[in-house]
Amino acid sequence: HDNVGQIGGDAVLLVDQSNTAQVATGLQQVLEKKLLRSELISAGMRRSSHFNWDDAAQDIYLALRQCSTHIYV
Repeated sequence: HDNVGQIGGDAVLLVDQSNTAQVATGLQQVLEKKLLRSELISAGMRRSSHFNWDDAAQDIYLALRQCSTHIYV
């Protein structure tokens, strides 16, 4: 949950994924409420500007490199 909120910010509708009723209600809200759907889409577009492939690739590379220094064969 925390990771989704951290990454998605205000562009996500958080629900308890282990609660099927909450998941269903969340999906229903997004499908039926045009304004909510539009707000989430706009927020998602704004939020996407905070991420790019170069930074993601660099982060993955550094994480893998750090892991490789701790592997003893």
